[in-house]
Amino acid sequence: MTRRQSYSVVIPLFNKEGTIDRTIDSILSQDHDVEVVIVNDGSTDGGPKSVEARRDPRIKLLHQTNQGISSARNNGIENAKHELIGLLDADDEYLPNFLDLIDELVERYPSAGAYTTAFRYVFTDKAYDSTHPKIKRPFIGTPDYFYLAGVEKYFCASSIVLRKSAITDVGGFFPSWGYGEDIDAWGRLALKYPIAHHTDVGANYIRCGDIHPSMSHRFVLEPCIDFALEALKDESRADKRSLRSYVNNYLCEYARLCVIDGRGKEARATLARRPGNEEYGRILALYMLSYCPPAVVNSARHMRRRFVEGRN
Repeated sequence: MTRRQSYSVVIPLFNKEGTIDRTIDSILSQDHDVEVVIVNDGSTDGGPKSVEARRDPRIKLLHQTNQGISSARNNGIENAKHELIGLLDADDEYLPNFLDLIDELVERYPSAGAYTTAFRYVFTDKAYDSTHPKIKRPFIGTPDYFYLAGVEKYFCASSIVLRKSAITDVGGFFPSWGYGEDIDAWGRLALKYPIAHHTDVGANYIRCGDIHPSMSHRFVLEPCIDFALEALKDESRADKRSLRSYVNNYLCEYARLCVIDGRGKEARATLARRPGNEEYGRILALYMLSYCPPAVVNSARHMRRRFVEGRN
């Protein structure tokens, strides 16, 4: 029988009065020894009072001036009492089996620096489970993070459990990043530790409000690749292939979004930064498309989408 672990779960709280109780309930309903560390990041609504009203000894509420999600996470991690620390956004939720899935990973891979599961995208009008083109389900193991992460998201911040010692070792979350702070942290972690993964779905990633930068055409590229570019300079690293692939995939994806937006010059400048020639056909196609008007590009995209949907 898999041994039940003890967990701390860190929740940054900023103006989420309408969802924080649901988020907390999803943690406390897990059949585990849990501590909930909520960091009030300068909320101006009634969220912190709602937390205080629960009067549950398992809940620890910390207060700080508004400093952003990275600072709030670092504060929560520092004040967490358990080695295994989940991160949960104040509008997301764990599914009932989440910590059971993590227990299994912890038992199988005790030296991992983090443990992750697949997750479910939840929108106002639809929901679907995350999938990854390079992971065949079912899967439990420690995949090559960089081989996977540059292609598509296979876990999210609300479906990860960190080892406190590991995330502290790599410096935690960098507060200076406005976007991509989590991707940057996962990458620095993956350079030093295995990240174990379970393809069963363990959390709901709820996207019913504002569009997150990662789902728009104007996310900031640098946090996603800076750590990898630095690692590629390290001559002592024997295998750099997956790191190069990771960087190239992110550069190609950013160039693709630039092409869609009509920023052809920026797309070409982005592609020129690539550290290798993996997926050369894709790079060449993006170079050609970068000279086309956005209307032509988007018309081609719609035609391709209709063709794919027709085949399915």
